[in-house]
Parts: sequence; structure tokens; C-alpha cells
Amino acid sequence: GWGMKINGLLAQMPAEQASDLLISVGVPPYLRINGMLRPCTSHVLTPHDTEHLARELLNAAQLEELKKSRSLDFSTVLGNHARFRVNVFHQMGTVALAIRLIPSHIPSFEELGLPPIVSEFADSPHGLVLVTGPAGNGKSTTLAAMIDYINTRRAAHIVCIEVPVDYFHTADKSIIEQIYVLVDSRSFDEALRSVFRQHPDIFMLV
Repeated sequence: GWGMKINGLLAQMPAEQASDLLISVGVPPYLRINGMLRPCTSHVLTPHDTEHLARELLNAAQLEELKKSRSLDFSTVLGNHARFRVNVFHQMGTVALAIRLIPSHIPSFEELGLPPIVSEFADSPHGLVLVTGPAGNGKSTTLAAMIDYINTRRAAHIVCIEVPVDYFHTADKSIIEQIYVLVDSRSFDEALRSVFRQHPDIFMLV
């Protein structure tokens, strides 16, 4: 049988500067490098292969959730550095995975090319900010940049509820708590109820 482990495939992503790894039955695993897809091995994946690769990443609770919901979003870490956002889903009755490499560095507004008004939102003491858009267009990264901007500039109690946690924040001027739904809390509802007892100044929901 084919002996490739999921960690071996994940390790290729930072090494090759790939943004995504796509695992699906009937084709080899593909890396997306500079927007272009290319196979990272010649082995064509079987239903057994993709299920086996998914199982290497999932704990018992996540396996249960996958059976129930048919798809699952979470993040995972390889070694000390690389973080990945994983989406496991079903297609044509087989298991597939879409995995994105999350940069460890939280980009600034300037690096993201965001307009100056975004810093005004982050400086505002009150209000509701919605960040919307298609998958993979930078919603989580924009929110992480806003939290990082606040964290380096003023004292605030920030609580983030996330599925999954993409960027880790280290407290600087602010106190930051990151609640990972399905790990730190059983559900969004439960996490939301507990957050209001924590009296945050800023509350982020991803």
C-alpha cells in the first residue's frame, strides 16, 4: 500500500511555500503554489487513502462530529511553527480534505493593503464591525490584524470565539482570551453565554 503520512504532506507546504494542500479520491495530493496546482506525488489516492489521511488528524470527538455533520473545520500544528486550517468533507461518498497553511506572522493593515478606515474601526470604543466575503479572501486575517492593532496600542479585555483558531495572539497591552469552539467549549451557544460573564471590552466571533 501507499505509505505517505499526513505529516509528510503537511511538511511539504512550508518547504514549497504552498498555500493549500488538496486531498481527494482519484487524483494525487495537490499543492497550490503561487496560485498554480501541482501534484506532490504520482500516487492516485483511493477512498481508503483519503480516509486514512483524515483519521491521522482527527481525535475521537472530531471523528464523531464528522460522522454526524459530514464536514468539519479545525486547525492543527506541525512541530513548533506551521499551523494549518483543515476542512474535512465528503464528496461523492468519499472523504476529502482542503488544508490551508496559516502564516505565523500576523500581517499589518499596510501589508494587507487595507484602507485607513479599518484602523478607525479598531480605534472606536463602541460599535459592531462585520467582515464579510467569500472563503479564502482574508476575513480571519483581517480580524486578526485588527485584534493585533488593538493589542499593541491600548489596554482592552479581548475575547475571541473561533472555529478554528488560525492566529495565536500574545498579550501585549491588552488581555486576550481565545476560545476554540469544540475544544474549549461544547458549542458556539455555550461559548457566547460564557463570554458575556467575562465582561470583554472587545468581542470577536469567527
